[in-house]
Amino acid sequence: MKTKELLNHASKYTLFAAAIMVVYLLLMWIFGGNILMLNTITFIIQAFAIIFFSIKAINKARVEFGEGHISYLNAFLLSFIISFFSLLIFLLVKLLIFYVLDPNYLNNMLNTLIINLEMQKEMMPEQFQSFITPETFSQAFSFKYQLSTAFTYLIESAILSLILAGIIKKHPSINENM
Repeated sequence: MKTKELLNHASKYTLFAAAIMVVYLLLMWIFGGNILMLNTITFIIQAFAIIFFSIKAINKARVEFGEGHISYLNAFLLSFIISFFSLLIFLLVKLLIFYVLDPNYLNNMLNTLIINLEMQKEMMPEQFQSFITPETFSQAFSFKYQLSTAFTYLIESAILSLILAGIIKKHPSINENM
């Protein structure tokens, strides 16, 4: 598979995965949902979009460009590009909302989160109670911290892509069995 074919193929599926994540984020913002409190749902949506579109892209590339076969490297690169760049697009839209379009949205979510944690503070072990302060949360969700998540996305994307490429490389596409 040539580099240009790989990039063109990956970019289409990257946009599909990013679109799902961004639509979720926009719906949460429009309806005032707190994505900080729903981080498990956010993770599930991100994981589903990335895994689904990575598998779809790899299987399609296997049929279109590889005559039923795909190298581990190409499978890894497709998955990595889809994963990292869709997460990066999600992060950029999130930063745009948090710091440009509606700076109060992040503050409101943080305040709600702090209030909920304050109400549950008695149930937490003592060593964790000192961490629940407005200053701690403000630092944890600062612009600098948000940018550092890009590095986390890079590592997560690499690990996920290594695993996906290994699994998909071993299992033939449904189209191959026909």
